[in-house]
Amino acid sequence: MHEFEELNKALIITEAKKVAAFADSNLGQLAGMCQEKIMLQDYYLGMIRRQAILLSDIAILIEHTAHHNISSIFIIVRCLLDDFLHVLYFKLNGDEEENITKLNADVHRQMFKSVEVIMESNHLHFEGQNPFYITDEAFVALKEQFINRGENDIYFVNKGQFRFKKFKTLLEIASGITDFDLSKLSQRAFYFWKDTSEFIHYSNTTFEKEINADNKQHNLAILEEIILYSYNTIELSFRYFRDLHAFDLIDEDNLAERYAIRYP
Repeated sequence: MHEFEELNKALIITEAKKVAAFADSNLGQLAGMCQEKIMLQDYYLGMIRRQAILLSDIAILIEHTAHHNISSIFIIVRCLLDDFLHVLYFKLNGDEEENITKLNADVHRQMFKSVEVIMESNHLHFEGQNPFYITDEAFVALKEQFINRGENDIYFVNKGQFRFKKFKTLLEIASGITDFDLSKLSQRAFYFWKDTSEFIHYSNTTFEKEINADNKQHNLAILEEIILYSYNTIELSFRYFRDLHAFDLIDEDNLAERYAIRYP
């Protein structure tokens, strides 16, 4: 069993490196391009770069970390599953640009909420005098600065009331994939996302999963499958650039034969 596990680990390391190199090769086609700030372009450019980086990190961690110490690896896996579900949803459901706008609006909304919490703490705990916490006045100024930038208008459902557009939860995203075969895949990815999310919020359950030898094959199966999801995140993201510049996808290792998903 131990030898089998080592073979599996070696295969996962090799495949993760191949898919990371696949991302880098296709990013190379964009060298010197993408200088202008464009929301969809920047989103998909960053997504492809992120896959290359995180897959390389996974390969290093598997190679140099004792197998039962899986927290770092599964935290990264959770990010890659999140990426796949978002990109799959964007490509299959409705207005791609508007959905990514809503995603970014949610990020801004949450940022202002977190700043408001520290502003309230400054008032409650320090009488507004903590030099490292934002004041009421500075918070109002920050909101005004954001409102007055015309490029931010797209994020508001009501600019006067400082109400942002909202995006879907990940469960809604996974359930929103309507194609039958892809819905099976999206809901499976969501299950793994929930499973690995336990390593973000540490608990006794997480500890037991780390030390339980019976989980080893389950953990290896997740790691094998995440490579498929990440490959498709890269391929789907690159479609933006392929459609814009008529690029062909570089796939020197014929990864599509093993990992490509059929889309309607």
